[in-house]
Amino acid sequence: APTRTKWFQRFVLGVKWRVGVVRRRDEAITSEQMRALLELGEHLWKEAKGVEERRRIANTMAFAVVGFCASLRGEEVPLVSLKGLMTFWKETMAKGFVMITLRGLFKGEN
Repeated sequence: APTRTKWFQRFVLGVKWRVGVVRRRDEAITSEQMRALLELGEHLWKEAKGVEERRRIANTMAFAVVGFCASLRGEEVPLVSLKGLMTFWKETMAKGFVMITLRGLFKGEN
C-alpha cells in the first residue's frame, strides 16, 4: 500500500512537525466562566423585547446551569426529566436544593 512506504511515513512526520497537531479535549468550564455566562444571560434577559426571546434565553441558561451543576455532558442534559423535576420541586426547594431527575441510566448505573 502507498501509505506504508518509507517516503510517505517521513512525509506524514514532516507535516506534523511543520503544521503541528491540534488537540481539542473536552474540558469542564470553570466557575468563573459559568459566572460570566450567567452575567451575559442576565444582560440578554434585561435587553430582551418579547416573551419568546426571554423563553429562549431562559431555556439556554437552564441548559447551561443544569449541565454545570450536575456535571453532565452536553448529550446528557436533554435527559433531564421535567416531570421528575416538578414532582420533587416543592419538597426539595424547602430543604435548600433541587433534585434533578434524569430519564434512563445515569453515568454507568446498571
